[in-house]
Amino acid sequence: SILKQEYKDEEGGSGVVGGQMTMDDALKLTCQVLSKTIDTAKLSSKKLEFATITLKDGKPFIHVYTSSEIDEVLKTYESVIKPADSQ
Repeated sequence: SILKQEYKDEEGGSGVVGGQMTMDDALKLTCQVLSKTIDTAKLSSKKLEFATITLKDGKPFIHVYTSSEIDEVLKTYESVIKPADSQ
């Protein structure tokens, strides 16, 4: 239900300017969904793997996040990550 409510598509869903999610929007939504679906007290890079696929010079580019990058993403979006006991 979170994805249905929060996902913003190219058609301009959820009132995003230009209608597209930014990478920041997508990472924030990912953290929100994972915090509610993974059975753990706290999200950490020990239990997660992140990767993104973007276009670079017109070609697909895959970035696999390092543990420290994942920890940084989780810290950035900790405001949307709820502890397991508050769900």
